[in-house]
Amino acid sequence: MSLSSHLAVCFSALTILAARGAIAQPAAADIPADEAVEPSEAPAASDLSDADRKLLADALKEGETILVEGDDSVQPGSAHTIDEEALERFESDDIHRILRTVPGVYMREEDGYGLRPNIGIRGSGSERSSKIALLEDGILIAPAPYSAPAAYYFPLVTRMQRIEVVKGAAAVRHGPNTVGGAINLVGHGIPLERVASIDLATGIDRYGKMHVQLGDRGKYWGVWLEGVKLHSDGFKVLDNGGNTGFDKNDVVARARVNSHPDRAVYNQLTLSAGYSDEVSNETYTGLADEDFDATPDRRYSATQLDRMDWDHYQFSLKHELELGDAWDLETTLYHHRFRRDWRKLTGFAGGRPIADILAAPNSGLNSIFYRVLTGEGDTASEAEKIELGTNARSFVSQGLQSVLHTNRVTGAVHHNLSFGVRLHLDNANRQTLRDTYSMMSNALVRDDSETFLDQDTTGEARAWAVFVQDTLQWKKLTVTAGFRGEAVSTRFEDHLAGTEQTDFFSVLIPGAGAFYALSKHLGVLAGVHRGFVPVAPGQDPGVKPETSTNYEAGVRYGNHVVRAELIGFANDYQNLKATCSFSSGCTPDMATDEYNGEGAFVGGIEAMIAGEVPLTKLAAELSIPLIVSYTLNRSSFDESFSSENPQWGDVEQGDELPYLARHNIGAEAGIRWKKFEFASAVRYLSEMRDVAGQGAIAENERIESSAVIDLSLHADFGAWGHLYSTVDNVLGSRYIVSRRPTGVRPGKPRIVIVGYKNHW
Repeated sequence: MSLSSHLAVCFSALTILAARGAIAQPAAADIPADEAVEPSEAPAASDLSDADRKLLADALKEGETILVEGDDSVQPGSAHTIDEEALERFESDDIHRILRTVPGVYMREEDGYGLRPNIGIRGSGSERSSKIALLEDGILIAPAPYSAPAAYYFPLVTRMQRIEVVKGAAAVRHGPNTVGGAINLVGHGIPLERVASIDLATGIDRYGKMHVQLGDRGKYWGVWLEGVKLHSDGFKVLDNGGNTGFDKNDVVARARVNSHPDRAVYNQLTLSAGYSDEVSNETYTGLADEDFDATPDRRYSATQLDRMDWDHYQFSLKHELELGDAWDLETTLYHHRFRRDWRKLTGFAGGRPIADILAAPNSGLNSIFYRVLTGEGDTASEAEKIELGTNARSFVSQGLQSVLHTNRVTGAVHHNLSFGVRLHLDNANRQTLRDTYSMMSNALVRDDSETFLDQDTTGEARAWAVFVQDTLQWKKLTVTAGFRGEAVSTRFEDHLAGTEQTDFFSVLIPGAGAFYALSKHLGVLAGVHRGFVPVAPGQDPGVKPETSTNYEAGVRYGNHVVRAELIGFANDYQNLKATCSFSSGCTPDMATDEYNGEGAFVGGIEAMIAGEVPLTKLAAELSIPLIVSYTLNRSSFDESFSSENPQWGDVEQGDELPYLARHNIGAEAGIRWKKFEFASAVRYLSEMRDVAGQGAIAENERIESSAVIDLSLHADFGAWGHLYSTVDNVLGSRYIVSRRPTGVRPGKPRIVIVGYKNHW
């Protein structure tokens, strides 16, 4: 498809949103500069010394941002911030629920709790969030972003203060994945004064949360300590009555020293360290359709030993140098280490696929294997023995990154210029072990065979990256332009085969976007950038990087009450790439293999309107916060081909991509009065395909449309603390979230939680 055709797709979708009436309170950054109002409790700037002003500005920074500095209502590209107030409204630990109102972002649920997120942006692919740039405080957080980006690790969202989503050309600076965009999770910074807080919650299925925060600060130092513990017995029910819940822990500590705040040259050094772990009795195995219809929360006895066990260490040392108002330089040394053992049911020793058994559980020999799978029958032959595989993985991700920033004026043009470099090293050590069990009296019994080693590999990557980005403002026009350069060397060693493979590639990733203010509140935007996803170590020489040309164009309206956007996007893939994993339905020997999908097109429309309607004529301090977003997705493969990737299979020209709902709606609305707030949220997904195709979706490949409603209630009693209650899936909707990798998997049922928090 030509450039003019893609732009026509974008612009034909665009009409100006009428922003009349009720809508939700925008973030402060969305308010035009001439209308911005300082919080009433903040001291006037004239009352502060230079030192205090510096402390206040630094405290308000609260973590490393990835958004373009300044008013994001004039940012050339789509960017959204979920602030602390929005995060606390539903007190959710599940990133899938938190992102429901961000247009262009889509998710594939898996376990109901968000333990293993699957997030995509603008049709990039959601499998293990591996196609987007995931960051925490501006640092890459995937276990091994180049060698193995699949996000089996994800930080606890409950300890985040802000979540930023950047799409379009503005995401080029983050990399290495630039097709869809970037998500940055921003933790709490060191506070301005001594603080302490506690958050305690309990709920159905013995859900429990304990979240403690402590912080203090002096003129030349600051400290922060935060810890979270989450627990649930799980909502699924094993046939043998075993545990299906999880335990998660997350601890973060920060310490800071700094020079005198009002010196012309300011230095600040921050040391951060964190530890987190998880033990979850989860499974990849779903249900036969008839079993889901009868008891959607059921789990078969053959999955009774399935268990994920991981721990994660992180360390960073950040130095900030400010030379007056002219220059600032931020340099960060980081090291992350992640280890996981993921034991799960993989199949039968006789080779009969579980997916085939669940597709027709009462047919022929399938009925025998189905009885063993459910524990209704004992293992009676070698072929009926059950195989459990353990994916033992360890990852290291480390590097040094530095960003130099300055503001300059050239005539009538204001420049916001950033230059960044990053040296990154990561590796992934993979071992896959296989053990054989027999089903005996509804229990799995280990046989006397030795543990078999199916895989033993090491993948490594060294990446040198540089970016330059300039945001220019001239009268009513704002332009962001820049490029990213990546040079990557990889090495892959197969210890069982005794082979070694090395590779090197480099790429230049340009991008540019513009925003033009038609009036004080209304403007238009457009952008184009190159999309890129690197090839992981050890792939077949024929596998090519994912590349695309991405376009966006739209309109934006914003004032002190309302913000609205309507943006069309189009991604023209020269090569769409897929990575095989057990969670996507691949066999263990195919895991981590990558496949070319050649040319493809993903396009659509993103619409969002948000604000807060004051109802002060009815009652003092009464208002209605509201946000509504809608995303239309269209996709197609450019040509026919056959792929070993089970989510593609035999592709015909024009086939749609799997797990990409055509219609995606997210909305939150409530009523706020003094110290009380009631809120509701809804997420609607239209039907999706389990396998690439077109036309009517076959029954065994359809993920039915779903609508899920959540509720929350908050009451603030001042010094006595804050009470809240949330209800996830208040209508108790039973819906399918996936058919991958084997069988139907359910969404979370109705869950009620009550909590108490206080701040000192």
